[in-house]
Amino acid sequence: MNDGDSHSTEIGRRMKEERYCIASNGLIVNIKVISLTVALVSVLSLETEMLTQFGDGDVLLRQIIVGSTGAFVYLTVLILRHIWLIKAQKRLKHDLIQI
Repeated sequence: MNDGDSHSTEIGRRMKEERYCIASNGLIVNIKVISLTVALVSVLSLETEMLTQFGDGDVLLRQIIVGSTGAFVYLTVLILRHIWLIKAQKRLKHDLIQI
């Protein structure tokens, strides 16, 4: 193996380690989850405002569209919350075992 191959292998290894550190860092993951939640709520708010401003006045259609989007946002946030809680419980158990 020449020197260039070993250098690229070393860079690849460091990149994998860096990705693992970022993924294992709970703070960064939590910030991403919060950002996703804020973005989903913003989409719902924007959709509601746009339907109010530019809709053709069909109230039933507006209720169906906003209701289905709201249900999707709610379920997504609920699933993310459960995943977040399960991971936190596992991390706490792991930390308590190490003590």
